[in-house]
Amino acid sequence: MYLFAAKTLGVSPERCLVVEDSIAGLTTARAAGMRAIAFVGASHIPAGYALVLRETGVTRIMAHMDELPSFVESGVRGDFGDVLS
Repeated sequence: MYLFAAKTLGVSPERCLVVEDSIAGLTTARAAGMRAIAFVGASHIPAGYALVLRETGVTRIMAHMDELPSFVESGVRGDFGDVLS
């Protein structure tokens, strides 16, 4: 799905940033070579979910959408390095 979206938009996967709330979605984004941010602020997300994500290797986690601009700016600056999530 993510690769199809990137291709449709004419954007290379490594220039994409995915915001996801599921482990499957985060894994899929990383497998596609895209940077990913986990969102744990939705009402359906259980308490402690951020810890579960960290245990799977997710490093960028946000609890509020107002954090998104700073994550995007970091990505544009290249602060993410080779880490996909």
